Amino acid sequence: MGSERKALFFDIDGTISDFDGTVSPLTVEALKLAKEKGHYLFVCTGRPKCHVDLSLLPGEYDGMISCAGALVEYQGKRIKDLVIPKKDLIRLDDILKKEGIYYLVQCADRVAYEEADEQKIREAMVARRMFSLPPELAEVLERGNMTVKSYRDMEDAEKIMYFGSKLSVDELAALLGPDFSIALSSMEPSGTTKGEIALSTMTKSLGMETMLQHIGVAREDSFAFGDSMNDMDMLEYAQVGVAMGNAADYVKASADYVTRSVAEGGIYEAMKHWGLI
Repeated sequence: MGSERKALFFDIDGTISDFDGTVSPLTVEALKLAKEKGHYLFVCTGRPKCHVDLSLLPGEYDGMISCAGALVEYQGKRIKDLVIPKKDLIRLDDILKKEGIYYLVQCADRVAYEEADEQKIREAMVARRMFSLPPELAEVLERGNMTVKSYRDMEDAEKIMYFGSKLSVDELAALLGPDFSIALSSMEPSGTTKGEIALSTMTKSLGMETMLQHIGVAREDSFAFGDSMNDMDMLEYAQVGVAMGNAADYVKASADYVTRSVAEGGIYEAMKHWGLI
């Protein structure tokens, strides 16, 4: 590879921290050493910006890609901000409601629940968590949550999180067409009832590309770390894609290297292996 200074992109849930917010001491040490080596550190998450508090994460980050690529920020400045056009959101609403699928809408500064489905959505959000969250993380994941009468007038939608689907990912993708991409929920990697929908132009890899161009770092000097379906494109795009040991097999297949699990400090092991620290 070219430069000694690399750009490192990290998913949060299941990668930096376990799904209950637990962080391995080895991960804390790895991120500290990587920063001391001069590498760029970026969060690259499917969460909306309002549901991320970098002060709760180990590491000192240069920027963040949130909502799976919709919003790209470097040193607090927005350099890319994509939203789902209203006409496409209305078409999504028609299809999902016809199929009996309920959903919420994630935006940079809020997460919207339609009034008619709020109770079902909240129950589904609780059910998808098979663990207790520490109070500070639970509070972050409630920030910006609000009800709206209808999604159809929203102009700041970045991503959809859906629940209760009886369709496979392929069946739903066929209904939505090529303008949209679908990923299974990182909280339910073995199931099919819950997932995320975004525009095909909103991906973690495209967010990475925007960030790399902005900071003047070549793709050959990039590393990505992830564990779930919505990480696969960034693992494939990076010069080196690292899948966590806790990732599903189909995610591991998209990576260049499989490390230990998040609980075992997989980030540290991978960084050591690739000479980053």
